[in-house]
Amino acid sequence: MHRTKNYYNYEKLLFASICALTIYSCDRDNSEIQVQNETKLNNKSDKGGEASKTWEKVITRYYSNKLMKHYFGSPNHLPPGFPSLGWRDEGTAFILAGESGLGHIDPLYSMTHPGNGDNIIIFAHDIPAVVAQGYQQTELIGYAYGSDATPVYRYYRPSKHGHLYTTNWNELGAGGNGWVYEGIFFYAK
Repeated sequence: MHRTKNYYNYEKLLFASICALTIYSCDRDNSEIQVQNETKLNNKSDKGGEASKTWEKVITRYYSNKLMKHYFGSPNHLPPGFPSLGWRDEGTAFILAGESGLGHIDPLYSMTHPGNGDNIIIFAHDIPAVVAQGYQQTELIGYAYGSDATPVYRYYRPSKHGHLYTTNWNELGAGGNGWVYEGIFFYAK
C-alpha cells in the first residue's frame, strides 16, 4: 500500500494532538487536585455512605449587640472587627451547596458596607448595583438550592441599616420590631 505525503502529515498531526491532550490532562496544579480530593471526602451523605452529588457549605450567623447587626459567612470568614465589636456566634444559619450543579446554580455572595456595617447576601448579577451603594465583597458563600429546599426569608431594618436572613418563619414572621419582611430570597438546607 502506498501512503501519500498528506497521509504522513495527518498521522503526525494526530500524534501531536494526542500528546498535547495527554500533557494537558496531566498538567493540573496541586491545588486543583487537593480541592478535588477534599470534595470527594465531603461527598458522603447520611444514607449508608452513599456519595452525594455535591458538597455543602455551612453558613454561620453572627450578631453584634454593639452594632445591632447580623453577619453571615462561612466559619473561616469572621465578621469585620471580630471580636472587638462584640460579635457572637449564633450557630448555623443555613447550608448552601458548595459548588454549582443541577438544582443549585445561583452563586450567593456576602457583602458588607464599611460605613454602616450592614451585611447583605446577594446574587452575582446584583454585585454592580450593591458595589455602587458602597458595599464590598466579603466572600462567595455558596450556591442556592432549588425551590424544593428550605426557604430563606429576608428582612431589613431601616432604622439600623441591617439585613437578617433566617429559615425560621416564626422568628419574625411578616415582620415586626422594626424589621420589614422582604420575602423569600433563596433556598437552602
